[in-house]
Amino acid sequence: MAIEARKQARDETTPLKILTNLANSKDCLTRQYIASNPNAPVEILMKLAREFPDEVMNNPIIDLLILENSDSIRIIKTAVAKSPDASAEVLSRLKDSGDRKFLIAVATNPNVSKKIIDYLIKKNGRGFHQSIARNETTSEKVLDYLKDSEDRFVLRAIARNPMTSAKTLDYLKNSRYMDVRELIIRHHKISEYTLSNIASSLPPNNSLAVRAKNFLVLKQARLTEKQARNEKTPPETLARLATNDSQNNTVRIRSLIAANPSTPKEILDRLKNDSEPGVRLNIAQNHSVSEKTLDYLSNDEDVRVRLAVMRHPSTSDAILKVIANPPDKMNYVAQVAHSVLEKRQAQNKNTASKYCI
Repeated sequence: MAIEARKQARDETTPLKILTNLANSKDCLTRQYIASNPNAPVEILMKLAREFPDEVMNNPIIDLLILENSDSIRIIKTAVAKSPDASAEVLSRLKDSGDRKFLIAVATNPNVSKKIIDYLIKKNGRGFHQSIARNETTSEKVLDYLKDSEDRFVLRAIARNPMTSAKTLDYLKNSRYMDVRELIIRHHKISEYTLSNIASSLPPNNSLAVRAKNFLVLKQARLTEKQARNEKTPPETLARLATNDSQNNTVRIRSLIAANPSTPKEILDRLKNDSEPGVRLNIAQNHSVSEKTLDYLSNDEDVRVRLAVMRHPSTSDAILKVIANPPDKMNYVAQVAHSVLEKRQAQNKNTASKYCI
C-alpha cells in the first residue's frame, strides 16, 4: 500500500484530488515526494513547506510562484525560513530575496550559516540583531560583538542565549537595564567573580544583590558537589572538603566523598564516626576502604552499614567469623557473614583443586 502511494506521490500525472489526499498520509516519504511534485497544489506546498523546506523550495513550480510574487510564495518562504530542517543552501537563497521579513526569520534559524550571519549583522534595525542574538547557534564572537547594542531587547536576548560567554556576561553586569542584569545572574556560564561583583556593588538589601548572593552560593555548592563526586579530584582537595571547619561540610558533600573511590583511606577512616548513617554506609561500600575501617564499622549501630561490611570483598575472614559465630537464625547480619564465609571457602577449594589436577 505504501509503495503504491509513494509511486503516485512522485508521478506528475497523478490527479490533484489524489495528491491532496496523499498529503495527509502518515507515511513521511509519501509526503516528501508530494513536496517535490511540480503538479502538487500550491495549498499543499504551503502546508508541507515547514516539514520539507528543501523539497518545496527545489520544486520547479516555486520559480513560477516567485515570478507571480503571490501571497502563497510569501507564506511558503516564511515557513521555510522558520523550518529547523531547512538547509544552509536554501536559507542562502531566501537571504538573497532581500525581503526584511524573510531575513529576520532566517536569522533565527538554527541552520543559518556563519556567512549569512555576517551578512545580516551588518544590517541595522532591532529585528536583525535581536533575531541573531536569540539564535542559539550564534557564535560567542558574534554575541560579544552585539553586547554594545543600545537596544534593550537585543541585550536581553544575549543574556538569555546559552552560547553567550562568561566574558560577555561580565560586561553586561554593568548594563543600565536592570532586567538584563537580572537575566545574566541566572545564566549557567556566569562566573563566581561576576556574581560576587554584582552582589557587592549594590546595597545589601537590594533584591538583585540578594539573588546574586543566592545564585553564588548555589554555584559554589554545585562546584563542591562536582569535586566531591569526581574521581579525578586531587586527594588534598577531598581532604579539605571533608574537614569540619569547611563551609561546604554538609551531609551531601561528606556522603559523596565517602562514596568516591579515589578518596584516600585516611579520609575514609576519619569519616567512620560520622553521625550520618548514609555517610558510614558509603564508606562501607567503598572499594578503597581499609580493612581496619571495615573492622570498626562491623559493629556499627546501623544494620545497613554492618551488612555492607559483611559483603565487602576486603572484609577479612577473621571479622566474618566473629560476626557469624555462633550462628544465629534471628540475626540476619550473622547469616550473611556465614554465607559469605561459605562462598569464600568453596572458592578456595575450587582454586586448590585446579592446582592439584
